[in-house]
Amino acid sequence: AVTKPVEILPVADEDPWVAALGMVIQPADGDGPIAEAERGSTSQGDTTWTFRAKTPRHLREAIAAAVSAGDVEPRPDHLELVFEALVDRESGDLHTAYVVAKDKGLALESGTKAAYLEDGPMPVILLKMTESDGERFADLTQEYLGKRLAMVVDGVCLSAPTVHEKITGGEVQLT
Repeated sequence: AVTKPVEILPVADEDPWVAALGMVIQPADGDGPIAEAERGSTSQGDTTWTFRAKTPRHLREAIAAAVSAGDVEPRPDHLELVFEALVDRESGDLHTAYVVAKDKGLALESGTKAAYLEDGPMPVILLKMTESDGERFADLTQEYLGKRLAMVVDGVCLSAPTVHEKITGGEVQLT
């Protein structure tokens, strides 16, 4: 069970800095940083950005190189890079990262119960929220319909699913 604070943070796919970064982070040749950006879209046609790298350090170095070259501005203070807890085996053991808007999310109260279970091929994340967290979570999912929300514990992204409907009731199970 997770006993650390849980944050629910919007993935900042629509932020201009994220789009600029996505356009300049390309697979490197030779000895350069091994990082890539993947542009996708939601069912509503909104652009999504997912970043992958051989190690978190490689992606940070690729971002630093893009900033140093003047290809992108330094990361704005309201944005944060978070990496998924598990390595993406389907993409060749790459680490997946998202840029989240840390100023628009929800920090769950200490009374919220969270569990991260690895029973089987896919991990399961369970959240049982306090009444006030459940109400705030419902409002957040309503606001971000069709967009991705990252579940972050201790700076690590456990999951970043797309919200398909307003989620009420204060209990969530993600697989």
